[in-house]
Amino acid sequence: MNRQVVYSVYDEVEEYYTQHRKEFEKIESALEEDFLLPQNIVADTIKNYLVATINDGSNSYLLSPKKFKSSLFYGVVSIYFMVMSIFGKRVHTQNTSDVLFDNCFSYGFDENYQRLFKRLKGYKTAILLTFKSGKDKFSDTQEKIEGQGFYTKNNLFPAHAKYNHYYLAKSSRQIFMSMCKRFFLYFRLCNTLGLDILQLMFRMYRAIAIFEMDVACIKSKVLVSFDDNGYGALRYFIYKKNIDTIMILQNGYKQGYISNRMGDMYLYSDYYLGFGLKNIEIQKGMVSQNKLGVGSLKLYNSLLNIDRLQIQTNIYDILFVEQISALELVEYNTETYFKCIDFLCHFTKAYPQYTISYRARLDRKNLSMFGEKLNQDVSKIDAMLKDAGIFIDDDMEKNSYEEVLKSNIIVFYTSTLGFEALGMGKKVLNLNLDKIISGFSVENDLGTLVDDEYALFEEKLLYLLHNNTQEIKDYYNILRIAYMNTDEDIESLIFKLIEHNIKI
Repeated sequence: MNRQVVYSVYDEVEEYYTQHRKEFEKIESALEEDFLLPQNIVADTIKNYLVATINDGSNSYLLSPKKFKSSLFYGVVSIYFMVMSIFGKRVHTQNTSDVLFDNCFSYGFDENYQRLFKRLKGYKTAILLTFKSGKDKFSDTQEKIEGQGFYTKNNLFPAHAKYNHYYLAKSSRQIFMSMCKRFFLYFRLCNTLGLDILQLMFRMYRAIAIFEMDVACIKSKVLVSFDDNGYGALRYFIYKKNIDTIMILQNGYKQGYISNRMGDMYLYSDYYLGFGLKNIEIQKGMVSQNKLGVGSLKLYNSLLNIDRLQIQTNIYDILFVEQISALELVEYNTETYFKCIDFLCHFTKAYPQYTISYRARLDRKNLSMFGEKLNQDVSKIDAMLKDAGIFIDDDMEKNSYEEVLKSNIIVFYTSTLGFEALGMGKKVLNLNLDKIISGFSVENDLGTLVDDEYALFEEKLLYLLHNNTQEIKDYYNILRIAYMNTDEDIESLIFKLIEHNIKI
């Protein structure tokens, strides 16, 4: 218990890549020759895959090369691209726009873009549909967006190649030729590197096909996206063929260089608008000319829609924000989370005079979709909370931001909502028992607990409940600016940046 995460996945990736520089340079040179991809773009794309390979990440299977099986699959994929080179899509016209919104997370037009979309009425705005749920057809989503009043003729572009595997004939031909030409190189590198390079490369080839398909029919001056995990080096480079400026808005809190998930490092953009500079600086490998710590557009929009005068404050003395994962991640440990719950239950029993709420983030009515392990963990946690008399707020229709505003102290483990609570002016206690660098601190201080000691947890909570000195206010104001900077009018800032880049 109380493991200290002091290592760096980023350093491990960089060290591994440097040790095998000669082998990886062969791949860089091959793709530069075949696709005119700069070697730094190829290198950072491979490194991003390696991030999720180290320390039991989602690509850890790459560490066990299955050359025969991978060779068969590689051959099947190459044949498919040969077919696409004949029957794939041809591009005849391009749709132009001043501003393109990447609709990446929402069925219908993302509500977080809507105010900006309306504000840009004098410009030619368009929607790039990169989101598509399994059952919805493009026409269904188009109808939904039209019903919202945001769809007009020729302003909604499907980027759904990733769902129906229909690619451009031209890029498919290049990919097929490259796959045939480079097979033996990749096969030999499987032995040399101890990595399944065949699998890694046909994933990269497919990514090339998807991104080329995405932007083939569009040309825009500015693209705005909430897909802050999705813009790695390869996507950025290909999109930049038809898009002048790519602006990424941070959507969720990043664990940075300790994370073994793709999307926390090696991101590319022209503008990266992050929550705060502290969270931006730990995202190693990021390439962006403009890194701005300006808060969250999602939080900004949500607070605009909340009538604070109608919200009764101090309904809860303490609000604990749920953060459960089915996976053992670098930044999430099940044992640690149960320890946090145990602290909360112990405190509630010792001080029954305080009103304590547990804000659930997972829908208790649909837990089956999350798998057996998560079901078991949630059942155990709910039983502990009920035994302590803690209210479990699992109403998914409620606005979590409103629940934060109703509360005095916010307690959290790793949740984004804990950082957003800073932006709402709340006193926050981060239970950073794993001492991860993405928390407020790796040492005990006013708003951070790193020691596995209930007595210290109790002491900190009681102090925060009973005191609201200027020193406390100054402390949280410094944290807010560093981690969730709400000093900026982020919507106006984005609008000005868009206008500036349209007029260049």
